[in-house]
Amino acid sequence: MKWIDRCLQSLQQSYLPIQTIVIDNGSTDGLRQYVPAHYPDIVWLPQEQNLGFGQANNIGLRYALDKNADYALLLNQDAWINAEMLVQLLRFDDRQCILSPIHLNGQGSDFDFNFKKNTISRSSNICNLRELKSGDKLKPFEARAAAAACWLIPSTIIQKVGGFNPLFFQYGEDHNYLDRAFYHGFHLKVVPTTFACHDRNQYGNSKLHHKCLVYRYLLVKATDINEEPTFGQYLHICGFWCKKGLHNRNLFKMIGQSISGLIRLRRNRKAIKESRAAEQAVGPTWLEGLTIDY
Repeated sequence: MKWIDRCLQSLQQSYLPIQTIVIDNGSTDGLRQYVPAHYPDIVWLPQEQNLGFGQANNIGLRYALDKNADYALLLNQDAWINAEMLVQLLRFDDRQCILSPIHLNGQGSDFDFNFKKNTISRSSNICNLRELKSGDKLKPFEARAAAAACWLIPSTIIQKVGGFNPLFFQYGEDHNYLDRAFYHGFHLKVVPTTFACHDRNQYGNSKLHHKCLVYRYLLVKATDINEEPTFGQYLHICGFWCKKGLHNRNLFKMIGQSISGLIRLRRNRKAIKESRAAEQAVGPTWLEGLTIDY
């Protein structure tokens, strides 16, 4: 509720008209009554339980395909866009790229922390926001990572790559999706002439973020579409997080997460194997057969 007005109003103010779809993941803070009453023009798709990030987005992607949409804009409830963002993104659309604006923090005063670490620092020569005013810094650049808090996906990509892998409940699913998009010949393009704000500093549930942290990284590796990982690679991931745990005085917690993560991988090995085959297939994977009660 603390974000929803700013999120939905930013979509209403877009220079390019948008059909807004809200998938409610069984919220309990009054949003289920508030949104339909205050935003009668949206498509309201309430769910009786929390499906997780990926599966909720899959419902929206299925709706977009059913309505023959040319694009689907994924937007977190704790994010909002500039009015000109879609116009700016579409200037550089070639139907072969997932398009992302620059992600700022909730105050709009700096880059979103993870976007700077995973996207800006690794894929561009931009150092700070002031540099974006320089003409040679305004050219779109390809990146290997960007959070799905704000993605514009052409339907051509959705038709070939599909939806989010249901093995991921929350966190890691966007990494997995990009791996699959790259595998099928698509790209991720960041357009530095426009922005979206992502207020991730106000985590709704920090415990959820840290829960099963090691398992999520193991699962990202296990579902790597390019190669089937070895047990040694799994141990390397566990060792990395145990080393971080040692520095953060959480060594025993990380050891426990590593052991439980490896056990969960073994228990889910059949589903992981099946998901790898599904990811390599061309088509709307995990969206086929998904029915929506409109």
